[in-house]
Amino acid sequence: MFVASKQADEQKKLIIEQEVQKRQFQKIEELKADMQKGVNPFFKVLFDGGNRLFGFPETFIYSSIFILFVTIVLSVILFQAYEPVLIVAIVIVLVALGFKKDYRLYQRMERAMKFKKPFLFKGVKNKAFMSIFSMKPSKEMANDIHLNPNREDRLVSAANSYLANNYECFLDDGVILTNNYSLLGTIKLGGIDFLTTSKKDLIELHASIYSVFRNFVTPEFKFYFHTIKKKIVIDETNRDYGLIFSNDFMRAYNEKQKRESFYDISFYLTIEQDLLDTLNEPVMNKKHFADNNFEEFQRIIRAKLENFKDRIELIEELLSKYHPTRLKEYTKDGIIYSKQCEFYNFLVGMNEAPFICNRKDLYLKEKMHGGVKEVYFVNKHGKILNDDLSEKYFSAIEISEYAPKSQSDLFDKINALDSEFIFMHAYSPKNSQVLKDKLAFTSRRIIISGGSKEQGMTLGCLSELVGNGDITLGSYGNSLVLFADSFEKMKQSVKECVSSLNAKGFLANAATFSMENYFFAKHCSFITLPFIFDVTSNNFADFIAMRAMSFDGSEDNNAWGNSVITLKSEINSPFYLNFHMPTDFGSASAGHTLILGSTGSGKTVFMSMTLNAMGQFAYNFPANVSKDKQKLTMVYMDKDYGAYGNIVAMGGEYVKIELGTDTGLNPFAWAACVQKTDATMEQKQTAISVVKELVKNLATKSDEKDENGNSVSFSLADSNTLAAAVTNLITGDMNLDYPITQLINAFGKDHNDPNGLVARLAPFCKSTNGEFQWLFDNKATDRLDFSKTIIGVDGSSFLDNNDVSPFICFYLFARIQEAMDGRRFVLDIDEAWKYLGDPKVAYFVRDMLKTARKRNAIVRLATQSITDLLACPIADTIREQCPTKIFLRNDGGNLSDYQRLANVTEKEFEIITKGLDRKILYKQDGSPSVIASFNLRGIPKEYLKILSTDTVFVKEIDKIIQNHSIIDKYQALRQMYQQIEEY
Repeated sequence: MFVASKQADEQKKLIIEQEVQKRQFQKIEELKADMQKGVNPFFKVLFDGGNRLFGFPETFIYSSIFILFVTIVLSVILFQAYEPVLIVAIVIVLVALGFKKDYRLYQRMERAMKFKKPFLFKGVKNKAFMSIFSMKPSKEMANDIHLNPNREDRLVSAANSYLANNYECFLDDGVILTNNYSLLGTIKLGGIDFLTTSKKDLIELHASIYSVFRNFVTPEFKFYFHTIKKKIVIDETNRDYGLIFSNDFMRAYNEKQKRESFYDISFYLTIEQDLLDTLNEPVMNKKHFADNNFEEFQRIIRAKLENFKDRIELIEELLSKYHPTRLKEYTKDGIIYSKQCEFYNFLVGMNEAPFICNRKDLYLKEKMHGGVKEVYFVNKHGKILNDDLSEKYFSAIEISEYAPKSQSDLFDKINALDSEFIFMHAYSPKNSQVLKDKLAFTSRRIIISGGSKEQGMTLGCLSELVGNGDITLGSYGNSLVLFADSFEKMKQSVKECVSSLNAKGFLANAATFSMENYFFAKHCSFITLPFIFDVTSNNFADFIAMRAMSFDGSEDNNAWGNSVITLKSEINSPFYLNFHMPTDFGSASAGHTLILGSTGSGKTVFMSMTLNAMGQFAYNFPANVSKDKQKLTMVYMDKDYGAYGNIVAMGGEYVKIELGTDTGLNPFAWAACVQKTDATMEQKQTAISVVKELVKNLATKSDEKDENGNSVSFSLADSNTLAAAVTNLITGDMNLDYPITQLINAFGKDHNDPNGLVARLAPFCKSTNGEFQWLFDNKATDRLDFSKTIIGVDGSSFLDNNDVSPFICFYLFARIQEAMDGRRFVLDIDEAWKYLGDPKVAYFVRDMLKTARKRNAIVRLATQSITDLLACPIADTIREQCPTKIFLRNDGGNLSDYQRLANVTEKEFEIITKGLDRKILYKQDGSPSVIASFNLRGIPKEYLKILSTDTVFVKEIDKIIQNHSIIDKYQALRQMYQQIEEY
């Protein structure tokens, strides 16, 4: 019976053990599935490190017993006094309650006390002269301590002690040896455009960060990752846009942008290798560094240096998608500077300054003061006094509890703060033996303390994942320090930051007791961090996810010089808008742009705004550009008068072509003028060929056409006769009034022949009172003048008339192409599908798109309807020849249409249909897409009305144009809109 009972117990235990293993296996599979999705658990069983008794640190228990015993001996036995015992007991109980509330309290107190009373800690006191940074009222701050002892007559170096990696000397380009006998190297990394990248791609990109820290399982390496958000001022108020309205509008816009809060977010990974922790090199110790025999020392240092550089190169390779750049030396005006030291200097007080590199300098630490004169600490805030006597306030944020799981978006809200900050994450991997000991110790602690089965299972899962190499463990700590120019702004920033962190499941508050620790910890320091705990390599990778914006355009040195205009990105960083592909100043770069946006999306406002901004390109040309080409011409092909007011306000000519009204166009007169200029023979022949083609198109208007738009019934003889007559008329020295009439008279044939040239051209002839006589049979002065800076042509009247639209469009584009002679040229075509509906016109523009880049011209094609543009004969050419695409909101768009015309991803299409309110999605070949705002709030309303003309104001603008007594049309327009606003 006893045996049966024992067997039953064993059977029961076996079943329980199998069930536990089964549940553990299921949990591991769940964890792995989550990790595949980028969701990584926090193993909080590792958080409260240290040996513990009854839930308290052993050192606290033993210290309390000892203190209580001594107090009893001294007070009760010797002096018969019981009050000290009671007081000490109360203090111990209060501290114990503090431990229960915050298991980090003991560690925080221990580390913070190193700043408060360094004489109690001999190991830290070795470079300290006095206690520093005690909390004082502001009136006593004048006596506070300087960061660098050698800059004043005081010898106070405690602060330098806590910049833990005191920089000793340059060891190599991009490598510094510290007085802690370690090597430092830093890589600058680019961010991920997380707003426009699909979730799947984000997970794949983020996986490369996971792989970095799985490759480092030795504590001789430490990693310090810094996210730095620095406020920058966008000041473009001194730019000259050439035209009165353009200057007024852009000045208002640039002053608005100058007042806006713009930030630059950058990411840096610093790698530290401890030379004293190398187990297989016992010769490396502190005594060896002081040895006078440097031969062996140099050999080892060289070997360690090469190994260190190899490891950095490996990290750069693993993070290649983040565009890593080593911080090294650079030369400017013959002087060598160090980017690496400039970065470390910046960490002190967020002051940017060049740092001259001197390889022979053995005392870098004496120069690494970051432009800071004094640092003050008071309660929850601190103040920095810089060398130039400017002030900056700061505050540290302490994170007490973490969310249950980590993901790459964990600190997105921090990156979006309207505040400057330095966010440092420190990580030191553990080797395999330390990991095993750590897990075994934690398991014993859970058993002894009567931990839950869930904790035991979690620990088992962790052991399994570590054993399989899915993750590694390491020590982690962070330092988040906010900066502001005013105390009120500092308090507001702290409130927003704490609120953002708490909303993500953290428990955060402004640091008080440990603020000094956090302030100095951001300077690549583990020893000053108030609290260090263990996390997985995946957790750390999530902490440092570089989610920002990797492409911000180029502020200067573009094809035509400066950026067109500066917009604000979704993360409040500047986006320097350019239409040209990235290149050097003066280079021939493709700049054709496709602009898509539905009605009411702000398309016309955006085009008019950027058209004004491009007025600046009338200046600043490369030295190799001839004087006659140093000019800018902008042509706007309009529809429904949307740009009418803008063109007039810019001082341009707005050409309105009305059906049945003489257009003022005379192609013959234009071609004849070209023959009399110093144009090349090719240009002269091209002008004649254009007129020949145009007249032939007129003559074959009613003929049946082939797929290329050519007549199938027009004889070769008639074609040759017509070409010869056109050539004679253009090259002959004669009056070119009514050229179509003159052509008909020159033929001298029977007017009754229905297929004769006379009959074919009669509809376009004034002498025959033809239906379209108003088209080209006009006086010998062509009204198109492309010598002006800005010209607008409205197609509202003729674009829907297929009888005349192809001929007008053909001639307009021919004239425009002739004007693309090497000067800077911008051609805007609004509702481009209307202008490109005829195959011959479309093919003509197709060739223009292919050659315009070499002519220093860009073409911007815009439309509300992507479907209509896809039906255009040259839709494929538009997709290929327009490397820049700009999208405005379109709620009714179709994904397949956007993919066919602009290679839009599903994520980008989601943004276009849902996430663009007075914003654009900018997409350029070879670069990530960007969301940027062109918010014009605060701009005078009359300017905005000028940018986009409502049809109800067209007649009013007509009156201003036709009133020759009004000299300043722009001011008249402005007054008109101001008066309307008053009513």
